[in-house]
Parts: sequence; structure tokens; C-alpha cells
Amino acid sequence: MIGSAELVDRTPAEQVASIDVTGLAPGWHELGCALTNQHGTTDCKAIKVRVKG
Repeated sequence: MIGSAELVDRTPAEQVASIDVTGLAPGWHELGCALTNQHGTTDCKAIKVRVKG
């Protein structure tokens, strides 16, 4: 895990979360997430990012 944040429950309305990612080594990385509240956990689609070095 690289971070966490609180998210206020607004079900069934759309909810948005973001987190800053720092300190990754140069190269390609695959990042994913899991959003959890009292209703359960939802995985997000993983993305690939390239850190130039």
C-alpha cells in the first residue's frame, strides 16, 4: 500500500478519491487501488505509468 484516505459515504451517488504518488523508481509501474467502506470493497482498474529517470 502506498497510501490511504478517508472517503465520506455518499452511496448511491458517485464518489471520487485521489492520492499523490511520490518516490517511485524510474521505469514502468502498474498501479491499482481498492476502495473500501461499510458496504464492501471495490477494486479499480489498474493503470500503467512510466517514471522517467
